[in-house]
Amino acid sequence: MRTLPLALLLTVLTLPSQTLRAEDDKSTSLVVLIVVDQLRGDYLDAFRDQFSPDGFNRLMRDGTWYANAYLPYGMTATGPGHATLSTGVSPSIHGIVANDWKEIASAARSVYCCGDDSVRILGLPEGKSDNGRSPRQMRSATLGDAIKAATGGRGKVWGVALKDRSAILPAGQRADGAVWWDIGSGHFISSTYYGDALPGWAEGLNRERYADRYFHQSWDRLLPAGLYGPRLLTAPGTRATWDKHNTGRFPKVLGEKSESPDKKYYNSLLNSPFGNELVFESARRVVTAEQLGGDDAVDLLCVGLSSNDVVGHSYGPDAEEVMDCTLRTDRQLAEFLGWLDSHVGAGRYLIALSSDHGVAPLPEYVGDLGQGGGRLDSGKIRQQIERELQKRFPRSEDAKLIYDLSLPWLYLDADAVTSAGLSLDEVARTAARAAVENPGIERAVAVCDLPAADNADDPVVSAIRNCVYPGRTGHVYLHWARYWYKESKQAGHGAAHDYDQHVPVMLMGPGIGAGRVHERVSPTGMVRTICAALGIAPPSSACDAILPGALALPQKQAAP
Repeated sequence: MRTLPLALLLTVLTLPSQTLRAEDDKSTSLVVLIVVDQLRGDYLDAFRDQFSPDGFNRLMRDGTWYANAYLPYGMTATGPGHATLSTGVSPSIHGIVANDWKEIASAARSVYCCGDDSVRILGLPEGKSDNGRSPRQMRSATLGDAIKAATGGRGKVWGVALKDRSAILPAGQRADGAVWWDIGSGHFISSTYYGDALPGWAEGLNRERYADRYFHQSWDRLLPAGLYGPRLLTAPGTRATWDKHNTGRFPKVLGEKSESPDKKYYNSLLNSPFGNELVFESARRVVTAEQLGGDDAVDLLCVGLSSNDVVGHSYGPDAEEVMDCTLRTDRQLAEFLGWLDSHVGAGRYLIALSSDHGVAPLPEYVGDLGQGGGRLDSGKIRQQIERELQKRFPRSEDAKLIYDLSLPWLYLDADAVTSAGLSLDEVARTAARAAVENPGIERAVAVCDLPAADNADDPVVSAIRNCVYPGRTGHVYLHWARYWYKESKQAGHGAAHDYDQHVPVMLMGPGIGAGRVHERVSPTGMVRTICAALGIAPPSSACDAILPGALALPQKQAAP
């Protein structure tokens, strides 16, 4: 039997029980939350001229499109993003502060956002095992939990994705099921948190070896090569400069060096737009098998498209691969919406589409365009801060005061600080002053020095505040300069910059009008807006306000 955190349990129990009636005019029978991993907000305008009529353009045409939605926190990553979009609150409330964090109260042990040793994995090949997964690390109720409460438990809630956290976190604590993908075996898997057996439709995908159908398939450009090229940054010599840093090539053969489907092939599948085909097929099968949207209790399906993120990390946002993956996602979305029209009914489902984070351009590319940027060296930054701490607080060389630097967070070794008779706050302040001496670190803030109230005039302080969850976040937040990024990947995200925080928000369905809203908004308002359209209570009183214009057509601005 599942056990919920006390705070979450109290939240869920206080939600009013309601019945959503199918006989209501244009009532919603199914909500579909689609999270396209690393779909930066400006991609939609940049690639719009090549979109099909019935994918993203359908949402723009028939729904409300928030073109200026920005996540309100600094640690922009997959786990925090999916949790934020499904709870309507920031990491400072829902507790998913990163994909992985250090839990200070437990000897600074490493914690994965969906890790759970009390459950086991279902669906792996015989003899294979993996660490347990569940949503128990999340401290806030989700849209799915609110639907469960509003329907007296009759509404069904499911999550599907390639990444485990992208399936688990949006579906929430009371979900009927979440299914994700194992890159080692190509199997669709779940955990005993949701039941004792893998859902039959997922077992069917494994029996069919559905993921193997793309083995040795070629990924080439969807459109003529002349239509591709850098569209996001504009400067003299943009194309020639990009060509200097372009690491991609077409065509790409999935599993080219493998004789049979293996982990290398599955990695290449994940790093292609065809990975999203696995997710959409999972979505179709769960809708059919569970009859989602088939009765008078509204259901929720959470769909996480993870491949866009992997492609973006590998090649950078200005790459042809990212443009092509986005265009193919558009076609996949159009096909899925058409399928929902046929199987659930046009006008009987509500689509909410957003992203968990954006992405920064390649620092080297931006630098050659004369706009600054560079690579952070975490090892050197840590060593420099430790040297400054040694000068300020002399002690034996092996008595390190830093436990870990996992940018943007610096974790101090609280036991070592206390044992040395030092003030944790003073050590944190000293570390913050030392951090800004490093190239690329624009600002460092000790958490103890965050003002007591939100400071709307200082967006970096606000972004940091919305990240802080006691016991999970570090003692010092390091804000790196614009167009800088860590050394670990080709391109990435994770800072309080507009290109990392900018995501699309698109709503379409019963109770939602049509138009483009230019006002700057936070995606945290999406959950309360959906609940208002359904006529149910939001999962928490902390959920952000209803998005402007979604439910009142006269407030909308006409799309160009």
